[in-house]
Amino acid sequence: MPRSEPAAAPHADEHLNRAIGPWSLGAVHPKYRTPHVAIATYAAASCLLSISGGFRPLAVIASVSLLLVYLAVCLAALRLRVTRDLPAGAFRAPGGPIVPVLGALTVIGLLAQITRAEMIGIGIALAVAAMYYVVRRMVNPAASGADYRAAEESDPGCPP
Repeated sequence: MPRSEPAAAPHADEHLNRAIGPWSLGAVHPKYRTPHVAIATYAAASCLLSISGGFRPLAVIASVSLLLVYLAVCLAALRLRVTRDLPAGAFRAPGGPIVPVLGALTVIGLLAQITRAEMIGIGIALAVAAMYYVVRRMVNPAASGADYRAAEESDPGCPP
């Protein structure tokens, strides 16, 4: 029998608190079950960024970030289509690999339009995020998510 959302939430909260970012950011509000510290930190950082600069740099950061996420989703959809067999009756997007390939090519075309300075800024942000990820994994090997994946594989209610 598949797990319901309330039953799955404590497991996910435990994993998030242990594996991602500073532990205080993963604090979950006892009443509302929301990551209240992370939400407040995000709001404060957004406010500081909006006060400190103009609209254009923030719009570029937001747009390029969303394009990078969309590119990752397109590539993941393509990889999952190739590497995973779907159970009988599962939804399979029509068109084969055409949609994710066209989506990825469109995103790459849009990313090619950003200026050199914008590219350097996004590259620095990605490099800092990657370094944080590597350091976090070295400090806390459990952050790799191996135990989380093992729990998913042992629970028949978890989707693949």
